[in-house]
Amino acid sequence: MAQDSNVRKIARIVGVVTIATALGACGLISGLSSYSTGQCSEDCDGGKRPQDASHVSTNDGAFDTGTTMMEASEDASDGGEDAEAGCPGNEIECADAGCVDPSMVGNCGSCGNICGADADLCAAEDGGFACTTTCPDAAPLNCGMSCVDPTSNPNYCGGCDAGCSTNVPNAQPTCVSSTCGFACETNYTLCAGACVDVQTDNNNCGNCASSGGATCTGGSTCVEGMCQAPAVEAGVDAAPEASTDSGMAQLDAAVDAGPPPCPAGGCPTSTASGYTSCPFGKCNGNPTCTAGGPCVCGADSQCNSGKCVEVSGENDQSCAAGSGCSGSGVHDGFNCELTSTGIPVPSGTTTYSCPADSGFGTTTLTCQGSHANCYCTANNQCPSGKCVPNAANNNNCSGCTGTGTPDYRGCQPPSTPSSGTCYVYCAVGQCSTFLGGNCVCNNDDQCESGKCVCSGSNCSGSGTAQTNGCVAPPSSIACTTSGGTACTTSLTPTPVLNSAKTACLCVADTDCASGKCVNVNSQCTGTCTGSGTADSQDCETATSTADAWSCSAGNCDTVSSPTGTCTATGVPCWCTSNSQCGSGALCASWNGCASGACTGTGTSLNAFHCVP
Repeated sequence: MAQDSNVRKIARIVGVVTIATALGACGLISGLSSYSTGQCSEDCDGGKRPQDASHVSTNDGAFDTGTTMMEASEDASDGGEDAEAGCPGNEIECADAGCVDPSMVGNCGSCGNICGADADLCAAEDGGFACTTTCPDAAPLNCGMSCVDPTSNPNYCGGCDAGCSTNVPNAQPTCVSSTCGFACETNYTLCAGACVDVQTDNNNCGNCASSGGATCTGGSTCVEGMCQAPAVEAGVDAAPEASTDSGMAQLDAAVDAGPPPCPAGGCPTSTASGYTSCPFGKCNGNPTCTAGGPCVCGADSQCNSGKCVEVSGENDQSCAAGSGCSGSGVHDGFNCELTSTGIPVPSGTTTYSCPADSGFGTTTLTCQGSHANCYCTANNQCPSGKCVPNAANNNNCSGCTGTGTPDYRGCQPPSTPSSGTCYVYCAVGQCSTFLGGNCVCNNDDQCESGKCVCSGSNCSGSGTAQTNGCVAPPSSIACTTSGGTACTTSLTPTPVLNSAKTACLCVADTDCASGKCVNVNSQCTGTCTGSGTADSQDCETATSTADAWSCSAGNCDTVSSPTGTCTATGVPCWCTSNSQCGSGALCASWNGCASGACTGTGTSLNAFHCVP
């Protein structure tokens, strides 16, 4: 392996010397058609710049990187005279005027295009800007003769004097639904409120630390999304190599002493790195989507009720960054307050009672607990004269002396006549006939139902009786109701009460802040186009989903070029440079490698596409 390493190093040194000699002479390199010979302003060997800098442009990734570094060094020594600052955002560069906003009337769409009296407004048109007489519907607000959309323009977010800004490095201000926020610039990821490059950030290496990214410790640094220990090449040729070509020694250190090609958990696969915006509202807890999660309101204007309820951990950041959330109390799944003209909460009063004479004799039981059944609350409501105190049934029972297992209405069961054969005497009741009759009741208080069928004055039962003469008791006595709840609202059609009388349900899309009513309970009387998950009012809820994916190391094996991006989650990741394969291994060349970055050959490849 040491011999192979030395061969590779010698080859590299020869290649570098050859390239440096050729470039220094400013001559045409045979076979590289993208090079052109420029005229040297002074002696080339003196190291002066050529007049035509285009001769350093090449399609070869390795050559392009080297010449770019050479030009950057020369620009710095020249005081930056050839450097171009460029224009930020959507601004354009106009000669002496510098960077200008093409949405302004003085340079509407192009440099020097001044809007005149016949068309004195500047508005967006066909992907650019043009002079117009009236502001279009897409940009209805006139701010200094410029037509803007206050719902999405970060310079006029919600009004002409409401520009958005952000102090977050590597981020740009945004305006969504008239609410200011920020979005990370390209190649930066939002981690704990900061925009970082997860390919180089030591605290969020490969991904945000909160989402499985690594924190590089012990002197290691984040390189291409993986923590790498300080590289020191071992071997007898380390000192001479460092003295003659320190850059080559560092490259060998990365190849020969780098991290293993796959972490302990196995070779990486692609994971979500970006998320679509919410179809309505905002992502859970953030002005912009950084992860999958529920979508909720972030401003009063997003609710039919005109009031968004701020909920800690859900939309408190969105509400703070927007125009405010003034709602309170009960809210729907979109965090909108339930009030007119939004879907109402059930209103009205339901009265619960028990049927007259439901207790023993002429007494009436009381509706308890869940308002389902009637129970005794006094001894005189029971045939036995004893109501059993029981918090679950009759916690209003005062002075009750019953014990044991209560019957269907909370009473201690009475002593009832047995149904066995009797000969003159019965412990309870009387014999139906002498010499072989049955014991039957002769008083109401001998029956659990409180009704005995007999001819005596103490019996109130009638109809069919049990063998002991008592009317069979019911399993329970249900509460009766009067009045009731309702859904009172100005919405048309009117939301309906659910079967449990605990919520009002949408009956049309217009009832919901999301604009989507789901016909979960077959309650719709209008147009309902919602589907999927619904909240307690049957309005559709939404969740942000991933729309971009990346690899913590390398790139998805499905890409067709070095600049290709992952298009799904869970796709295997392959190495994209030799340095990712660890000690003694090289990355096999494939579509995802830049020219010269992967030089491994052979058929014995591991799961990360490295050649041992």
